[in-house]
Amino acid sequence: MKSDFTNDTVPLPSDEAQLPLFPRDQWIGDLTLLTRPTATVLNSRQGKYPVGEEPWVQNTVKAVEYCARQGWTVLTGIGMKTWELVLWAAAESMAEVVVLVGVSPKLSEYQVQTDVRELFHNFHIDESNALAIPYKETRQKKSLWLQRDTWILDNSKVLLPVSVRCGGFMDTRLSDKEFSGKMDNRFRVDYNPRKLDFTASFDFQAIQKLPDDGKTWAIHWTRTSQGPWPGETPSDYYTALVEGGDTYPRTAEETLKRILAEKKIRGTCWRMPMKKAMVSLSILEPSYMHARMKWSQRYVRPTFEPFGIGIECSALQNAGGKPVVYGASEELKGLSIEDRLFFQTVHDQGENWAEEKEWRVLGDLDLTTFSEDQVVVYVPAEDVEKRISVCTPFSVMSLTGTTSG
Repeated sequence: MKSDFTNDTVPLPSDEAQLPLFPRDQWIGDLTLLTRPTATVLNSRQGKYPVGEEPWVQNTVKAVEYCARQGWTVLTGIGMKTWELVLWAAAESMAEVVVLVGVSPKLSEYQVQTDVRELFHNFHIDESNALAIPYKETRQKKSLWLQRDTWILDNSKVLLPVSVRCGGFMDTRLSDKEFSGKMDNRFRVDYNPRKLDFTASFDFQAIQKLPDDGKTWAIHWTRTSQGPWPGETPSDYYTALVEGGDTYPRTAEETLKRILAEKKIRGTCWRMPMKKAMVSLSILEPSYMHARMKWSQRYVRPTFEPFGIGIECSALQNAGGKPVVYGASEELKGLSIEDRLFFQTVHDQGENWAEEKEWRVLGDLDLTTFSEDQVVVYVPAEDVEKRISVCTPFSVMSLTGTTSG
């Protein structure tokens, strides 16, 4: 809702000039929240696959609940799990919240408001209890994160550090004398980020060559998700994370279970032409695919994991699936919009994408359109096969004939 307060009656937050904020009349929610006692819950960067039992997760939630009981307005941001967990906890505890939101400067005022209200909806935030302050985000959005964090520190009356890395940005800033009177360390814990061990549960080299059944299978391989699944709200993701105990809730196996429960492979825009949501599959035989299930330092996970759903190619083609055409970037100019969706550029150096033998489907892939003999589910080991078999009428095949260790 629009506040009755004018720009002149709301205090000007410090460091506004350093963070490229949108004009005040484009802020969304209750401007009066900035006139009330403010607090923030602070964490340094944590692992990409946190679990609910980690002390920093538990104490972050407790600290936000404490702020709600005190009647403080919680300041936070988005784009990092540490800030988004604070936002989720604020919504859960019905705390008043001010959130900094990075948006493209190319968006219209209407689109900014639409995106912010979608954010409120996805985190189950009541707009009458919140204020979203959009700022202009560059293509290198991480370059503004320090300014965002500085804005939050400077405009919070109470600082509640939880898990702060010694010698890091947050630790260095908190050592400034100007913050000494703001500090409340009652929720502080050691900085000890958890790391998910992908190699302990499966030997990628153990994938066997499968018997030739005379069919060509296009396989959609899953992987552990660092955030919400396609179509899942952040609120549901953080709920699962907090309630997940010692288990990360979005592993490749859980992703496969979700696909089988929904009877749908959801398309994703990630690394797809023109940001169109598509489903990617590969006709590469699993025993050759394992070489591409390698560790990605950039994404801190394997590129693929040995959990997949194979669709018989002729059936996939009837459902709109097409093989990807590989070629030089200059060939794109002569292609139609539709053909570009099924084209992948190749270069003389770097990854040879043509070896992947990719197929794509535009949008989502509905598994209910296929008969049971047109789909096969692949899992890494026999014990996983037993767990997955109860989730689906499709046949489930172990890639190794062993149990996972």
